[in-house]
Amino acid sequence: MTKRDSKFDEIDRMFEELQRANDETAESIRSRLSDGDDLFSLHPYSRMRTRSVMIRRPTLPSIPSTLRTRLDIFLYCLKNVDYATNNSAYVDGHLQALNSYLEKARLNANNLEVVAGTLNDEIRRFGRVNKTDIREKGYYDGLSYVNQALKRSKEIIARQINDILKRELV
Repeated sequence: MTKRDSKFDEIDRMFEELQRANDETAESIRSRLSDGDDLFSLHPYSRMRTRSVMIRRPTLPSIPSTLRTRLDIFLYCLKNVDYATNNSAYVDGHLQALNSYLEKARLNANNLEVVAGTLNDEIRRFGRVNKTDIREKGYYDGLSYVNQALKRSKEIIARQINDILKRELV
């Protein structure tokens, strides 16, 4: 089997997984994350959501100290969003933004600054649009959440590097 054939087999397996993923729960996604499986996709949030217009912006989760790469920290932030009982349209828009940037992170796994540049451009463009629809508001807040996750991952890695340098220089 050539390297090219194995890539096509891998793509076929990914499509099969996506097909099976439609019925997944948030808990199963979290367990797959902890298993290190399927790192670059989020699935529709299946927890009960209310139809109310109450919207709470999700905050970044606390980051475990076991994560060692910027990509791992970024993915952890995007995979562990707590939507509580937010409006379903808001959550759908938020997830759309997260899924979009998970794909961009997959394509630029070694350089998240490319993702940050694309994100900043989209935030600037989308920021000028009047966000009257709840789904659009969720999307915009999702972009802001991704931006926070990128910044947090960069800060944590910078702190880790600083700690290593301090230890080595003493």
